[in-house]
Amino acid sequence: NTTKVHQIVRANRLLTVRSMAEQENTDRETVTKVLNEDLDIRKVCAKMVPFQKINEILKGVFFYDTDDISSNTTVALKTIPQNQFQNCFKGWTRGEYLQRIHGAVLRNMEIDSLYSDASTSSEEDEVDEGRCTAGETEPINWERDALELEAAGLRDQRKAAWALEEHVNKVTDERNVPILGAKFKPAVTENINKGRDALKLETEKHRTRCKER
Repeated sequence: NTTKVHQIVRANRLLTVRSMAEQENTDRETVTKVLNEDLDIRKVCAKMVPFQKINEILKGVFFYDTDDISSNTTVALKTIPQNQFQNCFKGWTRGEYLQRIHGAVLRNMEIDSLYSDASTSSEEDEVDEGRCTAGETEPINWERDALELEAAGLRDQRKAAWALEEHVNKVTDERNVPILGAKFKPAVTENINKGRDALKLETEKHRTRCKER
């Protein structure tokens, strides 16, 4: 069988498995096994097969190339009257197709619509907190800008406190005076730390308020 199938394939590679099986008077499974395992021949994509050059009638109806399908589809669409396209479009816009859908499907569509509307409205409420009018949006923006400026000022004050602390430490280290370090540095450092902690708390409060707004 292998030798005969090999001779048939060498003579004409455009033959199908069915035609080769008919010539050998055997089943298609045997021919396929010989082609795949013995001759190491595999199937190829349909686009690589020159169907126009195959003389025998193939079994099936899907033996057209893309150009033929495109031209046939265009011709078929041109035969449809224009008023049918217009009526179909108007029916879709009026929702007439929904009348032919089962009631359970319509209820599921309504439930999905309600869930989507609820999720969208909840997200908008979280963002705007219900204040969507133009008269209320402008004061909110002003308050937000004022809080940002205030927070920036607090950050500048904190930087100034850190700079003052570094300056005190530097002067104290340079002079290396035990009395000044004992009487002056602890008090100044403690006050600076308190002020810095207070600024941190105040800044966090303003930052929280900014996020809430």
